[in-house]
Amino acid sequence: MTLSGCSAEPYNKSFFALDSVVSVTVYPSDEKLGEKVYECILSAEECFGKVCGDDRSAALTSEDAERINSVLSCAEGLNDTLDGRIELYCGGLTSLWGISGDDPKIPDESDISDELEKLHSLEPFYVEEGGSGYDMLDLGSAAKGYACDMAYDMLCDNMEKGYSVISAGSSSLLYGEKEGGFSVKVRSPDTEGGILGSFVCGQGFISTSGGYERFFEADGNVYSHILDPETGYPVETDLASVTVYCPIAENNGLRSDLLSTMIYIDGTAGLEKYAEYAEKENIGIIAADNKGNVFSYGIDFHIDKESGYGLWNES
Repeated sequence: MTLSGCSAEPYNKSFFALDSVVSVTVYPSDEKLGEKVYECILSAEECFGKVCGDDRSAALTSEDAERINSVLSCAEGLNDTLDGRIELYCGGLTSLWGISGDDPKIPDESDISDELEKLHSLEPFYVEEGGSGYDMLDLGSAAKGYACDMAYDMLCDNMEKGYSVISAGSSSLLYGEKEGGFSVKVRSPDTEGGILGSFVCGQGFISTSGGYERFFEADGNVYSHILDPETGYPVETDLASVTVYCPIAENNGLRSDLLSTMIYIDGTAGLEKYAEYAEKENIGIIAADNKGNVFSYGIDFHIDKESGYGLWNES
């Protein structure tokens, strides 16, 4: 995010949480407000760490259970509405591959089959206060977006003027009124980490999903961290990355996070399907494929000349 044109220095804080470098900007500078945002992010990390992190033996509080169940409910609703394939009960598969850990590997076919059998026979469930050990849950496609929602709720109650930008790795919140709008740069999905392009928008939530974020290589193949719940293997998709913009509203941080993953998984569906996603959900989409093309719907996206990509309607 670019934040040019400030007449004074904003409050800035960067820290590591949710497996990402998180940055908080508040303008005009307000340290007290910035620290409240910081506490929101840490609270989200603590909550999600109890089901898919290093603290799985800890009992869930009533607030934890309410947060996690709202994520599960939202994902289920999007799957039903859009015939999607977001699977939050695939923690067993995620652990088998270990792609987000220190020792990723290709699991045995029999182990994948066993986990798929468990997954496909599992009835969706909700967590309970005092519960623990939910190893089958994987909320990686939701945690950062939900953390942005928590920050949004807090800012609504405490910020009277100016704006705030919260970047939690692959999900961000743009809140408030900024002269000229928020200038957003989208990272290129290549491993060089360049810029794909940019756009200007009002306040809202932005999330990006792509195989370039976390992956490992073995036997000459690249395996991404986003798994296909039908095959048990990393998803095969025509897309390299998907960025979703959701206008400011309650729970839209979570929705932007889930939808970016859903569209990425559904990356062989084609242009008409992406337009359907955008129209049904009132979102903007930027999708880059593996052949150097970019599809933009609902966003006036400008491709960086050095990116090597081109708009689909220009190719």
